[in-house]
Amino acid sequence: MVSTMSIEHMKQLLAVIESSVERSQSILNYINSLAVTGQIEKLGAEAVRKLMISDRVHTRRYPLEAAAEMVGVSRHIISAAEAKGELPAPEYRVDTARRIRAGYTINQVNDMRAYFGTLPKVDESLKSSIVAFLNLKGGCQKSTMTLFFSHWLAIKGYRVLCLDTDPQASLTESFGLVPDREIEYVNTIAPFMLEDGDSLEEAGHDPKAFLSLHYAIRPTYWNRIDIIPGSMDLLNIDLLSNRGENSARLGVSKLRDGLKEVGVDYDFILIDGTPSLNVSTLNVISATDQVFVPAPAEMSDYRSTVKFLGMLKEVLDNYVRTGTETPFPHFNFLINKKMKTNYSDYMTDIIQRTFNDPSGDNDLVLEELVYSSNEVGKAASEMTYLFETAPSDTTNRDGLKKAEQNYNAVFECLMATLQQNLNPDNVSIQELNRGLNQKVNSVSVEES
Repeated sequence: MVSTMSIEHMKQLLAVIESSVERSQSILNYINSLAVTGQIEKLGAEAVRKLMISDRVHTRRYPLEAAAEMVGVSRHIISAAEAKGELPAPEYRVDTARRIRAGYTINQVNDMRAYFGTLPKVDESLKSSIVAFLNLKGGCQKSTMTLFFSHWLAIKGYRVLCLDTDPQASLTESFGLVPDREIEYVNTIAPFMLEDGDSLEEAGHDPKAFLSLHYAIRPTYWNRIDIIPGSMDLLNIDLLSNRGENSARLGVSKLRDGLKEVGVDYDFILIDGTPSLNVSTLNVISATDQVFVPAPAEMSDYRSTVKFLGMLKEVLDNYVRTGTETPFPHFNFLINKKMKTNYSDYMTDIIQRTFNDPSGDNDLVLEELVYSSNEVGKAASEMTYLFETAPSDTTNRDGLKKAEQNYNAVFECLMATLQQNLNPDNVSIQELNRGLNQKVNSVSVEES
């Protein structure tokens, strides 16, 4: 897991970020010159549809054979347990004349895993690890990646807590909760961050409930996923902080301390970040063990990602200048919205050149890319999501299969990255940075 980063390590990471910022400025200047001569055409903006979602239930069913494989026992063992009454009786389809099993929802699969003792055991180095998806621009698919990764982990059987820190609360909506109607100020992290016991007491909580995040945790229709929801009331955190109210209480480690306390009940904690630089974002950065930065292969998003990198540079600059040693996460960039076009290839190359070290010692861009998929967008427009969509529910089974394969590969890559970065037995990014600086210093000495 990530420990407090020393000033020396901060300086090393700062050097890596400064180098990327310099490369990005050079690239942006070059692109601007091309734009003037009309050699680059920007892609049209992608339409975004806002969905209002009420109660949700699982509709995707796994056949007995597939469910048995997921549980890790034979189909005969499941059938025997059902016959003995040790498991609930199987459900049958009502739209057929013959008696055909309806299959099992992912919740039922995970219930069977719990019964047979086959739920996965997370590596101790990853236990309760806090993972955030952050960028400064809306539409980068932070919420989508957080949602899909939580689904993927739950399908594997892991226990997940999601935290929505975005006032737009897209992640909250995706789990069937309507912000600002079902979710209010007292249902978010705001009372915890502002130590507002009065509001929680008025809502029926214990007066000391603000000392822990337990009051805000809600179950979702996925029985392995809970959520701390968001709403527009999250803006109160920054409004009150800017006025100087409660500002002394908003230490950069406050959110981390709160999440670590409730995290003992979870394998992973996923944070959907807000697309702005504010007190909440700084708390998320300090709370997190690993940040994945969605970096769409589009020019406007690239500019935003570079600004985000600049923000990190300012934060590190401040910590180094003030001698503040504080938890600081590992960072990796995830190229997404990749399309099979020359323009998208060009932007992918730019992102890799910006955030990967030319020497290859500090490559921060993940190898797997998220490709744009009509099936992902189509499923969302029908108020369902990729891993909730059954092959029988789509007219493009091949497209759905390819999208699932893509996200499966991406999330396997994310897990491997977590294992690499958070396992103390593996080489960390700080060690890589130290090795790079030693290499640079040795070259300088030789030249002198």
